[in-house]
Amino acid sequence: MVYGQSVHRNEFGITKGTYWSPDGSLLCFYRMDQSMVPDYPLIDISTRIATVAPTKYPMAGEASHRVSVGVFNVNTQQTVWLQTGDNLDQYFTGITWSPDSRKIFLYQLNRDQRNFTIVMWLFIMMGVAEVVYFNSSPGEVRERDYVYAGSFYAFCMWIGLGVLAVRNALNKLLRSRHAATSVVATLLCMGVPCLLWAQNWDDHDRSYRTMARDVGYNYLSS
Repeated sequence: MVYGQSVHRNEFGITKGTYWSPDGSLLCFYRMDQSMVPDYPLIDISTRIATVAPTKYPMAGEASHRVSVGVFNVNTQQTVWLQTGDNLDQYFTGITWSPDSRKIFLYQLNRDQRNFTIVMWLFIMMGVAEVVYFNSSPGEVRERDYVYAGSFYAFCMWIGLGVLAVRNALNKLLRSRHAATSVVATLLCMGVPCLLWAQNWDDHDRSYRTMARDVGYNYLSS
């Protein structure tokens, strides 16, 4: 049983296992149970005579460690464990306190890598695949962009994940988890939708473009 250390083998930028509340009265920490994980033999060659230094490492298909999150109250000397449900095959990361020290924000992520595949295929099948399937002529009158709405949704998901990545990078660079870094990350990433708007506005602006209306009028009049 390991207390107060980084867990999940430092995925998602986890570099420590203790998080003090802003007022210093509460300590949030990780607890990692590795009793079900087998030892993996490693050799320590830093000594004069090499020695065996086994570490806990779950091989593919074997049981992984279990992580719990506790909160220790300095004043009452009591520990409360967060009710996170079944902690198997999940990541607990991004621990952050609210400014008033009354709430804890915790990212609870599924370790199922198929979630990435779902978003990836959503983007491909609702974007590039439809371009090939419909084989639309560039000169078509009808508005063709609505067909690719699903790919736009997937792209928005990636933009949102990019904002979180920038925020985490700023937190690591500045060694701070202040709310201001979230605002800065949002402002920096606003350049992405602004660039899309600037490059596509002239293509999608329907001002003084009456071809679709005129063609429809001719069809009805014929």
